This record gives sequence, structure tokens and C-alpha cells, in this order.
Amino acid sequence: MKTVINCEISHRYRSGVFDVKDAEKENWLILMEETLTSWKEEHPSTIHCAQVGTDLSLSIHYSIINQAIEELDIDGEYWRFEIDSEELLTQLLALFKRQKIKGFSVEDDFKKLIYEKCDELDPSAEKSGIINTVSLKDEKLIGYNTEVDAIEETLQYFKFPEEKKRAFIWGTGKVAQSTITALLARKMECWVYGNSKEGIEHLKAFYGERINYLLQPPIYPNNKFDLVVNCTPVGGEKLRYNYQINAVLADPECWVLDMNYFPIRNSFLIAAEAAGARTISGMEVLVFSATKSFELWMGKKAPHDEMRKEALHVLTGNHD
Repeated sequence: MKTVINCEISHRYRSGVFDVKDAEKENWLILMEETLTSWKEEHPSTIHCAQVGTDLSLSIHYSIINQAIEELDIDGEYWRFEIDSEELLTQLLALFKRQKIKGFSVEDDFKKLIYEKCDELDPSAEKSGIINTVSLKDEKLIGYNTEVDAIEETLQYFKFPEEKKRAFIWGTGKVAQSTITALLARKMECWVYGNSKEGIEHLKAFYGERINYLLQPPIYPNNKFDLVVNCTPVGGEKLRYNYQINAVLADPECWVLDMNYFPIRNSFLIAAEAAGARTISGMEVLVFSATKSFELWMGKKAPHDEMRKEALHVLTGNHD
């Protein structure tokens, strides 16, 4: 059996992929150390950052961060590490500290694992209980949740009215926590529904009575909402559509944000548009989240428009 410990180093001039089998797992850190040390000796002024996760094959974060590096002509590297255990994460963090990289993004279940390993937490991470971005300063790991600010920036970008205050969040996982935190900061009333009893209990323990919990999906017009946020895989690549949520889309004054971004116009958004709702793709949140991460690492304002064009290109194959 092969364990994926995949490090992809991408640069304008060079790229490489490393796969390590189980029998070689104990040697992978030495291999990475030698490779990265050699690279830094050749390019001492390079700013280094990384992406960490279990399966990064569907992530477009890698492409849009590299697009920003190229657009601003920064001497920078965005590495990609695919690992499969907390043990390897711990080893990787030690490697990052020794190599003095600027920071890294976190995907999959590592968003929760990294929470206990950070030395400091930004309010975005502390208030949401989730970390998706880490910066390194003086060998300290500082955790952020850039998705929280990204949700607010997305709503502002599309001019979601300030007076709309009633939101329905479908889902109880990590994405839902980021969403709830962002909407509470907007002083919105949050109503949550999810199939996972464990997820609901977790949200109750974290948010208490600050949010409301539905025992069944909302029914229009009895449950009328200004904003519906889909934080489940429904409508995305894995689950094309689930009609139990269709009723809440019947109000043409409702706005719908789908945190899925692939496919970019999925069945959930298409149904919402057919009902007359104003819709926003999760791609928009992803790009704003990536711009925040980029700025934390690089200390420069991110080229949001160019990063958005790259995201559209990756997802649709169209530059326009």
C-alpha cells in the first residue's frame, strides 16, 4: 500500500513531485530537508509558503496563489504537501520552522488538527474555532481563518443589503462555522439545519444560544430568509442536488451563497436562479480568502482581479 506524502514544488522555472512509500516514510523528512535547503541556497531571497492537505487534487488555491506571485513578479514559492496523518503534520511543522517559511494554508481535517498546534490565534480563528491559514513569525505559528473575512468581503463585493438580517445556514461542518462567525459579526440572525446530530451538538457547544437550530428544513413562506448559505456538498461534484431544500429558494427576494465552487454553476445555484434568487458562487469566497492568505505571507496587496480571472480559467477553461 502506498501512502501519499506528496510534495510538489512549483516555480516559473522548475517543478518536482515526490512520492514516498510506506517503507520510506521515515526518510521523507530528510529528503524534503535536503531538497528545500538546496533550493534556498540557490535562491536565498525567495519567499516560501505552502499548502498542506490530504487530497489537494481539486484545490484551485494553489493555482491562484501562484498567479498572484507571477502577476506581482515576486520571488516567491508556493509548495504543495499532501500528507495523511497528524504525525506527518507535526514533522512538517518542524520542517517549516527550520526552513523559516512565511506560512501555509491548511485543507481537509488538518484545519482542526492545526488548531491545537498554533502558538497564537487571530480573532478570526478564535471566534470560529477553525484555522485555514498559518503565518510563521519568530518560529511561532499564528493561526487565521481567512474564510471569515472573505465571506464578509464577498457580501460587500456583491452589495448584499445591510438591512437584510435573517440568514439560514445549511450544514454543520467547518464551512458552516466560518459562515456563522462571519454572519454573527454582521449582526445577522442565524438559523441552522443539518442532518448530523453530532454536528448540531458541536455548534450548540461552541455558539450556544447565539444562533437558532431548526429540527427540519425550512418551509417557505413560514420560514422566510434574506440569505441562504449552502455549507454542504449538495449541488457540488459529489452530490448534484437534494430537493429537501428547494422550498426555501421559492422567495425571489432571497440571496443564495453556495460555498461549493466546483462546478461553478451547480444544480443548487441553478435551482435558486430559477426561483428568482440572487446567487453567488463559493468561488468568490475562495478568491477573497486566498487574497488574505497571500497578503499575510507576502506583505503586499494581492491582485484580486487577476486571481479571480485565474480561478475562473481553472474552473471553466475560459479566460473571459
